[in-house]
Amino acid sequence: MSIEQILLIEDDIDLREAIEDVLLEHDYQVETASNGKLGLKKLQESPFDLVICDIVMPEMDGIEFLQQLTGTGYNGKTLMVSGGGRLNTVDYLMIAESLDADLTLQKPFSLEQLLNAIKELEG
Repeated sequence: MSIEQILLIEDDIDLREAIEDVLLEHDYQVETASNGKLGLKKLQESPFDLVICDIVMPEMDGIEFLQQLTGTGYNGKTLMVSGGGRLNTVDYLMIAESLDADLTLQKPFSLEQLLNAIKELEG
């Protein structure tokens, strides 16, 4: 599967911009959202091959986003990322995997690790 269009959902503006810049440099088309609620809205407006989504966010976190994603007809890939919060990071990532996230990545991660994860999802 070829990944061209990516939706990046991340509430940390600095991290969101850094990831967006790297993805654009690698010729991906990128849309961004600052929480899951806005991410779902963008998914209704445009098709995406990959959603990269943080788990701990305001308004709608990544777990709720994943739960609601199943009812949207989205058939692309999901890469869930987390640096933790109230729960241990590994717990969040395990929950994401149980909700059929295609891949998870623990923060902090390098931009190279992120690009490798995207390549892995392309298969």
